[in-house]
Amino acid sequence: MNTISGIRGAIATESIDTYETMIEIPHHIMMSPPLIFKDQEIGSILFIYQDALYSDLLLAVYLMHEISKGSQSFYYPFLRILPEPGNISEWHDDELLLLQVW
Repeated sequence: MNTISGIRGAIATESIDTYETMIEIPHHIMMSPPLIFKDQEIGSILFIYQDALYSDLLLAVYLMHEISKGSQSFYYPFLRILPEPGNISEWHDDELLLLQVW
C-alpha cells in the first residue's frame, strides 16, 4: 500500500498502545544469519565466508540466491512484492533537491 505521501508503507486506522503487538513473524521464517547458515543449498558456503559478509551483505547475498530460485523459493510470495531496485539517475529534480545540504 502507498501512504498519503506516496511512500510504500502502512497507515494505522486505530490507536496503537505502547508495547502493543501489531505483527508477529515466526522465527523459523525470518531471514536471519542462523537460519541462512542452515540453508541446505548455500548455508555452509555463506558460513565459511561470514567474516567477509558483514552487516547487510549476508542478507543481500542470500536474497540474490533466493530471487534466482524464482517461484521455487520458499520466500517467493514475499520477494515478488518487493519493489524493483532503483537508480539515482531515475530520480526527479525535486527528489534530488532533498539531498542538498543548506
